[in-house]
Amino acid sequence: VAGVSGYEEPDVTAVEVSLRRDVRVTWTLAVCTALALFGDATMYSVLPSEGAALGIASVSVGWLLSINRLVRPPLNFVTGWITDRFGPRIPYVIGVGIGVLSTAGYGLVSGFWPLLALRALWGVAWAFLAVSAYGMILDVSEDDTRGRLAGTYASFSFLGGAVGPLIGGPLVDAYGFRAAMLVLAACTAVGCAGALTLPDTR
Repeated sequence: VAGVSGYEEPDVTAVEVSLRRDVRVTWTLAVCTALALFGDATMYSVLPSEGAALGIASVSVGWLLSINRLVRPPLNFVTGWITDRFGPRIPYVIGVGIGVLSTAGYGLVSGFWPLLALRALWGVAWAFLAVSAYGMILDVSEDDTRGRLAGTYASFSFLGGAVGPLIGGPLVDAYGFRAAMLVLAACTAVGCAGALTLPDTR
């Protein structure tokens, strides 16, 4: 029939493989980003009560919890350029890797200035994560799946912001701030390992 009428059966296998790739990339990004958020989200819930133990005045807590947001706007332009230049996979892996370092650093230093530097470093991590993750979703999605995949990623990745304190808070109570942050850094490291499995979608 194909030889006579020119009709060709649709390549169902290729469509299924593409769909599986779209879904796998989206869920990998969602889980890895959620794990990367554990340390940051826990800081918001425990730092006000742990500040004195870390040598931080109460008035300084606000700066520590906001500096990451202040460094992000100009960095978004830089990470966007890097994503365009090298594709989204490399910046995303870099972002999760920086997230591991900043979260582990919370458990290794004390005092305002070291923690401020680490919180700013987390802002760098998030600039890489946010821009490159959506870039990767744009790469693997189609017109009729883009909203669904982006919505899935946004919804489930930000669960890390809710689940992180539920894990980190009890860990701080049971083992102290420093040990808890190292455990959360290990969770982010699992996310970094998962990020390494992402394909180059450019």
